[in-house]
Amino acid sequence: DVIEFTVTDCSLEENKIFPWHISEKELDKIYQPKNNIRFIKGVEWDLLDDASKEIFKKNDFIISEQSDRMGYRLSGTPLVLQKPTELISSATDTGIVQLLPEGNCIILMADHQTTGGYPRIASVIKADIPKLAQAGPGSTIKFACVSLQEAESAFTQMQKILTEIKNACYFNFKKI
Repeated sequence: DVIEFTVTDCSLEENKIFPWHISEKELDKIYQPKNNIRFIKGVEWDLLDDASKEIFKKNDFIISEQSDRMGYRLSGTPLVLQKPTELISSATDTGIVQLLPEGNCIILMADHQTTGGYPRIASVIKADIPKLAQAGPGSTIKFACVSLQEAESAFTQMQKILTEIKNACYFNFKKI
């Protein structure tokens, strides 16, 4: 296979080993700690009863074997709404945590549907989506509630790290 790219002023030996790498320290800034997933409260957070809010914030959840690119199904202590509620379908986004009728949750992932009618109790912050995507079935995760400002700051920091890595790759490629 041939991958075309715009840099044309260099030649690569067939088995060239690049003189750089991404250290675990750099990756740890994005992916660690592995099982802590930060979230902001969703638009239907207040539909949960108080005990369920505490369970969501304090208990561990396991990513189910029925998970896929559409969504990570979680198993754990079932959550309960204050009272049964029917919702109209609303827009969804990657990272939305929906509460299913049996009390388990699903986190919408890359190939999620565009709308859904289950309560959107939380949203995984964008900075933690890559970390969550690396967790597979059988992995245990724990949620931590953060403010919108903390979520924005974490996203900005992640973008900065990724830009630094991208620039280092480009700079080191140019030196070859």
